[in-house]
Amino acid sequence: MLSTLKPLHRALIVVLLFFASGSTIGILIFLPRILPPTAPCSVTIQGKILQGAPDQIHAMVERLLEERVSLLIGETRLGVTWKRLGAYGAEGPLIRSLHDLGAAGNMCSPSLAPAKMELPVRFDPEKLLQAVLQIKETVDRRPENAHLSTQDGSLMPHQEGRSLDLVETLSRIQGALRDGRDEVDLPIKTLSPLTTTDKLRGVDMKEVLGYFETSYSRNEETRDRTHNLLLGAQRLSGEIVMPGATWSFNGTLGDRTAANGFRYAPVISGGELVEGMGGGTCQVASTLHAAAFFAGMTIAERQPHSRPSAYIKLGMDATVAYPKIDLKIKNPFEFPVVIRYRAQGGVLRAELLGRERLTTVTFLRHIDRQTASSERTIERNDLPVGVRVVTQLGIPGFVVERFRIIQRGSVGVRERSQDKYPPTTQIVMVGTNPDLSSKDPAVAGLIPKPDPHPPYHADHGMRIIQGKDLYEEAVHD
Repeated sequence: MLSTLKPLHRALIVVLLFFASGSTIGILIFLPRILPPTAPCSVTIQGKILQGAPDQIHAMVERLLEERVSLLIGETRLGVTWKRLGAYGAEGPLIRSLHDLGAAGNMCSPSLAPAKMELPVRFDPEKLLQAVLQIKETVDRRPENAHLSTQDGSLMPHQEGRSLDLVETLSRIQGALRDGRDEVDLPIKTLSPLTTTDKLRGVDMKEVLGYFETSYSRNEETRDRTHNLLLGAQRLSGEIVMPGATWSFNGTLGDRTAANGFRYAPVISGGELVEGMGGGTCQVASTLHAAAFFAGMTIAERQPHSRPSAYIKLGMDATVAYPKIDLKIKNPFEFPVVIRYRAQGGVLRAELLGRERLTTVTFLRHIDRQTASSERTIERNDLPVGVRVVTQLGIPGFVVERFRIIQRGSVGVRERSQDKYPPTTQIVMVGTNPDLSSKDPAVAGLIPKPDPHPPYHADHGMRIIQGKDLYEEAVHD
């Protein structure tokens, strides 16, 4: 009777008979032959048919990682491998899927088209970010303001800057790998300077509106600090502050990094002298602050140091630290003001130049309170007993009242402010090891150098008057 039935009907009857007898083995034998196969028996990756060959997949991944992608930066083409951008192979899940597909045996259908799958390559987010940041460092360029040559007054044209869009660049690189493209057009933003060439035509800089001078060392020991000072002064000389505009020291000079030409040199941090990048630029800012003060410019932002500076009058200094601590000056006049620096013979001079000097400015300073400094002893077992070196001289603390009187014609305006300088701790290194000798060359090389600065002293009161063809300075108790 079964022989007269169709094959499918015969299979169903056999299954029912097995169920009736309490056996489930028939399901395992006959069910796969009854259900129609729905899965393809192979997959394609980049047009190649694979059937669970791990070596093939791994080789394809390695070849892709070593392929070069072109990053287009305007007219520049930068070639780099996907691996250099942080791409890596993640073929494990795919290989397991292919193995499972092969183990299914007759569960797959040869008549179905191969399944298309992506090559298993992913990006390490941190490595990709670092690679793009390195590219960004080479691409980014600050805009340069138009400025006047302080030598002959000639106009130096402005230069536009550019900046790589970080987020969009990450997205485009990941999209290129996903889509199989070998070129990425990087998104570049154009940065316009604040002062363009057309604004400066006909600028008059014949009069010195205000000036100030500070001294710097030319010794070999301070060569890096002097380098930073001269570099900063050179880059800022010729800058122009337009009428009503506010000029930023940090915004113009930028970050004091090795890439920008600066070096490590002593800086004041927390009241102590430590090695820091760009040490010496604070003197550039302080000298300019004093010149702007006597020119009658508006001091929009200024912060004194945490300790007095030997190179400038107490109450006239200005500290800067990129990007948070800045010196900003505003032009209150109806004509442009030009910044000029001159450095010669150990003297740094800052000048503000313009059409005419309209003001006479008086600086008055009085020390309201003076606080003695403390001493901190640091015992060092790598130094012999008897060694005592003052590595940082103590400086008293000061509370200073400052006044500025700006006289323009018959009208005078008085400004009042207060500076606070906390005491600077004196630091003494003391040797404690009785088994060492300072005559031993190796030990002698460990002995720190004493603080080269002389003890700090400030007169209780000071008056400086500066005007057209006028400069007077007096001190008093």
